[in-house]
Amino acid sequence: NNNAPTDDDDWGDNNKAASTAPSPPELEVEEAVVNESGGDEEEALKEAADDDDDDDDNDEGGINSSLMWKSRGGNYEFSLDPIKHCVWVLLFLRFVERASWYGYLLISPGFNTGQYQSWSPGFSNEKSAQFLATTAALVNTVPFIIGVGADCLIGDYWMLIVALFVFFIPGSILIFLSSWPFLLGGGTFPLEVFKVGILYLYPFGGGGVDTIGDIFGAKQFHPILQDDQIEKYFVWATVANAGGGTLATVGYALLANASVPGSFLFMAIMICIASLLFAFYTKRYVVRKLLYKEILLTWKAGLQSIFCWKKSPEEGRIVPAKPGFAKVKASNGGGIRDDLVDAAMRLLLIIPVQGLFIPMSIPYSSILTFMLPQSYSMKHPELLNGTLMSTMMNVTTAIAIVGILLNKTFYPYLERKNISICTTRRVAIGAFMLTVFFLVMYGVDRRLRRVYAETGEMISIGWQVLIYFFGGMAFPFFIPPMDELTFRVAPSEYKIFGNAINKFMQAGVGAYISKAIFSALGSWFQPTNGASNIMSIEAYTTAKTDNFMFDGCHLRLSSLVPFASAC
Repeated sequence: NNNAPTDDDDWGDNNKAASTAPSPPELEVEEAVVNESGGDEEEALKEAADDDDDDDDNDEGGINSSLMWKSRGGNYEFSLDPIKHCVWVLLFLRFVERASWYGYLLISPGFNTGQYQSWSPGFSNEKSAQFLATTAALVNTVPFIIGVGADCLIGDYWMLIVALFVFFIPGSILIFLSSWPFLLGGGTFPLEVFKVGILYLYPFGGGGVDTIGDIFGAKQFHPILQDDQIEKYFVWATVANAGGGTLATVGYALLANASVPGSFLFMAIMICIASLLFAFYTKRYVVRKLLYKEILLTWKAGLQSIFCWKKSPEEGRIVPAKPGFAKVKASNGGGIRDDLVDAAMRLLLIIPVQGLFIPMSIPYSSILTFMLPQSYSMKHPELLNGTLMSTMMNVTTAIAIVGILLNKTFYPYLERKNISICTTRRVAIGAFMLTVFFLVMYGVDRRLRRVYAETGEMISIGWQVLIYFFGGMAFPFFIPPMDELTFRVAPSEYKIFGNAINKFMQAGVGAYISKAIFSALGSWFQPTNGASNIMSIEAYTTAKTDNFMFDGCHLRLSSLVPFASAC
């Protein structure tokens, strides 16, 4: 059962069950307590949590009712409705952060090269691409620094505050100020100010929100009684992500056609609103205290495991030993508690777990590589100035719509029928949809080429709706499980750092593999009519991109097998 409490739950010790603290019957919902003393009353607590309202306070069991959790770090109070209580703020913050990132991705190529306005960095296309790649690399690398700060130094809440008010807001303001002609004085573009904003401040701000936000939101749910809600929460996080992409397209990118400074100002205002809203809700968050001694011991366990020796408890001296975690455990004569050694093992376990998703991360990180050239070879409305924006909007909108339908219709229907879809089955569904996604893309591409060869005409971009449909179906099935599995596998002391590994595996490794594949099969993307790129139908139809799409189906099928066999 995917929804059953794990042996090492989010807050407590290993293999310890839930129990209730004595409380009057009429206060059962408000004072339900889960502690670490053992017991067999978990089902009673679940019934209490499911009770809408027995206290006649007209809150319908809402945010004024709570559940308690006792752990080594202290007592934590959880709302019976975390979404309404505070999680919606974190989802909104996620929405704003993703919108800003996608907005910069859409606007930067034109702004950096002076296509929007003469007041710009004045980069060449190649230098602009390198500049944007550097920003993306920093955004995907910074989470490791953020993870150490959140899990080992100041905690996730305070690290998020620092990311927002020290980096995110100042970075967005500097980007806006540098884009306004002559606002900062001088007769040339303030390139150094722009670099500070986009290369140094923004990666720590946006990267910090991207790394901490999802995990901090999941921590607002009771680790036992609300365990089944975490699955839906990560779907909502994916919807917020996709919604941010839609805002970036229909808001920021379109506004940039009229005024780049106005678009950047809009981003900065949205970031300020989301940040202030997050701070305003401070008292509602569940903020766990850091256990510094256990954190240091976990790091020590990981370090000692790589050595080729150990200290013999019998002889009291250093003796040869194979690398591994077993020798470090106290039960085997080591000096560190077994549960802390297991925590270090689980942190490393995230790497192979996320490695299973790499075949699906590749199309996720390179979808525009296929969709953009294809859409340039189709007839599309003039309302959206640029196929990049229309492609991004359709992909993200499809993901958002499907995610909402899953949480509002599909999953509730299954619950009413008492049907449970395990994590591996959900991922298998997503892998199957991704396979169909590439097959449909290949079919549309073949039609595009055939019609152009026979008539010299372009087909409508509406054909890409079929592709968007299956892409929108696929991503909400496999992206949330990636984040959810990381949250469940990572030890409670290292949730944020574990998510940093997850983000790197999602965006970094998949991108590197995609780059290697494109380099090896680069001839498929080269037109034979002498054009320098395939951004026109004349050049596109001479390249062999359809071969790559067809081969992509086989790669997606390979990712389907391990998850389907595990169902």
